[in-house]
Amino acid sequence: MSTISANNFNSSMFSRADKNEILVKSDKSNYIVMSENKYRSLIETVYLNSIPGMAETIIEGLNTPSNELVDVDWKNEL
Repeated sequence: MSTISANNFNSSMFSRADKNEILVKSDKSNYIVMSENKYRSLIETVYLNSIPGMAETIIEGLNTPSNELVDVDWKNEL
């Protein structure tokens, strides 16, 4: 992650747009600037981890062999 002062951030924001995250330091507070996709991914991860047992369920699903997967007709399930 790169670091920049708040004063220099505005003048160099677009030249730094290719960075993953930017730490903007100021006297009052510090800020993180990141891509919208990265932000949305982070928010989704936080949300899913807030659901009790969700992380374990996802890990279990990832570890399930493909020959044990079952097709679900979601129209009938809903």
